[in-house]
Amino acid sequence: MAIIPDSARFIGSVSPGCLDAEVVDAARNTLRTGVVRHLRFGPDGAPPWTDGLTCGGWIDVRVEPWWAQHPRAEVREIAALVRGWLERDESGVVLSSDTQHVAVNGDGLAAGDRDATGPDLTTLAQDRLRAELPSTQLDIEGARWFVRTILRRPRLVIVGGVRVT
Repeated sequence: MAIIPDSARFIGSVSPGCLDAEVVDAARNTLRTGVVRHLRFGPDGAPPWTDGLTCGGWIDVRVEPWWAQHPRAEVREIAALVRGWLERDESGVVLSSDTQHVAVNGDGLAAGDRDATGPDLTTLAQDRLRAELPSTQLDIEGARWFVRTILRRPRLVIVGGVRVT
């Protein structure tokens, strides 16, 4: 879901619609303060006047500003780097904690909070990239990190020129 900061518009959703108003409200607060928020919605324990999931299950939502809008220049570098990966069809990993963000490609080159990238984080990012593992959330050294894996577009190669191919 993307929330446009200067208006009441948003694109996408996080649920069939029952949670979006609360997520948009949290996003506006995050855009104003820059503080990452974690929301959890589920079917039980919520008062009837609050948003919840009547269909069962749980949804965890991480709300954070887009890197290009971040107040720190080193984090804004990540947006340009990720755009380049997408334009050139390259892969990379972006790791985000509540306070630090770093981008790593297959060569280990980083942008963002470079001081956050110890050898363990860089190795983890490169291992996930080589294995083409999906995005996930991990606890690393006592901090919660969201690991976004950005992979090249899939390719299909068909060899042969007959109808069976």
